[in-house]
Amino acid sequence: MAHLPDFSSLKNLQVLDLSSNAFSGGFPPWLGNLTALVYLGLASNKFDESEIPEIIGKLKYLKVLFLAQCNLVGQIPVSIFELTELETLDLSQNQLTGDFPVSISNLLNLHKLELYQNKLTGIIQKHLSGELPAGFEISSISLAYLYTKNKLSPISQNQFEGMIPNSLWGLPFAAIIDVADNGFSGRIPRQIGNLSSLISLHLEQNEFSGPIPSELGYCTKLAEINIARNLLNGGIPETFSLLNSLNSLNVSRNFLTGTIPESLQTLKLTSIDFSDNKLSGMVPPGLLMIAGEEAFSGNAELCFSETSGSCNTSHRHKSKMSKALMLLLIMLAAMVLFSVLVFRTFKSFMFETRSKEKDQEKITEKDQLFNGTQISTPELDMLKNIKHKNILKLYACLTKGGSNFLVFEYIPRGNLHQALRRKTKTGQPELDSSIRACISRVKPQRKERSYSFGVVLLEKILDSSLSENAIEDMIKVLKVAMLCTTKLPSGLGLLMLVCS
Repeated sequence: MAHLPDFSSLKNLQVLDLSSNAFSGGFPPWLGNLTALVYLGLASNKFDESEIPEIIGKLKYLKVLFLAQCNLVGQIPVSIFELTELETLDLSQNQLTGDFPVSISNLLNLHKLELYQNKLTGIIQKHLSGELPAGFEISSISLAYLYTKNKLSPISQNQFEGMIPNSLWGLPFAAIIDVADNGFSGRIPRQIGNLSSLISLHLEQNEFSGPIPSELGYCTKLAEINIARNLLNGGIPETFSLLNSLNSLNVSRNFLTGTIPESLQTLKLTSIDFSDNKLSGMVPPGLLMIAGEEAFSGNAELCFSETSGSCNTSHRHKSKMSKALMLLLIMLAAMVLFSVLVFRTFKSFMFETRSKEKDQEKITEKDQLFNGTQISTPELDMLKNIKHKNILKLYACLTKGGSNFLVFEYIPRGNLHQALRRKTKTGQPELDSSIRACISRVKPQRKERSYSFGVVLLEKILDSSLSENAIEDMIKVLKVAMLCTTKLPSGLGLLMLVCS
């Protein structure tokens, strides 16, 4: 660590910024000689405990004075408030004492003031804001950040007391109000609702009393509200539900009563604290999900369900009615689902029954048509049981007057015999000549008994007395038969390949 060199000979120096270094020793007394300075920054150094020299008042052109964290003690010299060109004054995080400077109202160009984390005391005088001179544009009340366009700075973490002047609550462009950790008292005025640009409100750890004004809900740009550790009473305003930008709400350690508005559940809150008040009734479930029961502790009459806390009869009755209605809806839904399943099962059963009856009626009609005797053999019984999309269904085999009749399923496009003789619109045979020739070559010889051609082939293939060549020929014939019954036209190409 080194001492700060003496720059007093640089008479024309306008900017001197040596912030965030490790300079030690006493605070430089020669600064008053740099009368051309516009910007002076010595913040965050390790000077010995020193007072701000009065000679700084000679820097008449100074616009920025940045002396935060310089280990400064004592009172703020009055000469600083004679620097009428000053726009930014940051004396935060030091050990400054004494009353809040009344003469700060002389700094008409000031728009950023930071005095937080000092030991300032006293009462903020009314003329700091009451009759603000024309051009005095304060912008955030937290006497630590006096940002541009009416943003009064934070005076947080000092020892101020008394009431904040009403006119301080009426700055139309105030964006930050931070007076936390002081001893301010009185009520939060209704005129705070006129702060349409307010984004942050910190009044925690003071002695504010009375109800929370409902007009606070008209500050629709508010993102955070912290009014914890005061003496506030009354209920939580319903108008808080209008704060669509609000994501942090802390009203803990007051004397608030009544219920927590359910409408707060519509906000996009990420941090809440309602603990240590006198609130009662049911906790809105949407808020309970955000922070859990801990955020509502210390409220003896709050409850989270009908089995916890001491909810009154109306709340218990409402909860029971809601549960009963939910149970009724579940039972009704189950009954509807069961009815649908029963109906579909019954419909499927009736369809199958009717299909069987129709098949039986068709067989009966065939019997009556021919008025013959139905023949039953193992082979016919087997063929009747075959169900395949490419195989005709056999209904019955009838005999009459020495003739036998096979009753097959109706074919809309006719049988093979008709297909062999059918022609297209151009007069050409419907089946290709090679397919026709192939089919004619595999036509079986008629046997004594009326066996199905496929059954005959199967029996022959299983005959051990046949030669291997004969069996191979029969297998080829079966393959042709399978290709003839193919569903897709692409199979016809394979049939031509076999025939060739």
